[in-house]
Amino acid sequence: MPIIIYRPSVIAGNSISGEISKGALIYEFINQFNAHTYKEFICDDDSSLNIIPIEYLIEAITHISRERSNIGKTFNIVNQKNTNIRSMIEIICRELKVKTPDFIPLEHQDKASKLTKMFLYTFINYIEKSHVFDDSLAAEALNDSNIICPIITNDYFTKTIEYCKSKGFLGILNKRSSL
Repeated sequence: MPIIIYRPSVIAGNSISGEISKGALIYEFINQFNAHTYKEFICDDDSSLNIIPIEYLIEAITHISRERSNIGKTFNIVNQKNTNIRSMIEIICRELKVKTPDFIPLEHQDKASKLTKMFLYTFINYIEKSHVFDDSLAAEALNDSNIICPIITNDYFTKTIEYCKSKGFLGILNKRSSL
C-alpha cells in the first residue's frame, strides 16, 4: 500500500478568513481565555509554538501527494517562523477584552496554582520547548510550487476571534471555574 506520512505542527484556522474548527488547539486557547480560565500562565518570554494555517496544510499535502517519488517518505509540514506564546496570549486577551494573565517563568512553574498546572497539563510539552522541526523534505517537495506557509501575525488572531464571535463559538466555557 503506498503511504506518505505527514507530520503537521499545530494546525490553526484559515489565515485569510479566520475560519477555525472548534477542535483546533488555537480555538481552545481562545475560548479558555474568553472564559477567564487563566489568571496565570506558565511560559518564558521566548516560549513559542509552531503554528500552520489549515489552508497551507491542505495545499502542501495535496501537492506532495501528487508525486509518486514521495511515497514512503515522512514530511514535517511546519511554519518557517514560530509564534511567540506570550505575544499570542496578549493579543488574544486584548481582542477579547479580558485581563492578561500573570506570566510565570518555566523555571518557577512549581509556584503556579494546582489549577493552572491542571489546565496546562496537556499543553506544557508545547510550552516547555520552542520546537524547531526539520522540514527539508517538505521544502524540497514544495520547491517547484508557489505554496508558502503564511507567517502567523497579530492580524491572524484578530480575524480568528472575529470569526469565532460571528459564529457564536465563544462563551462555551464561561460556566467553568477560573484559575
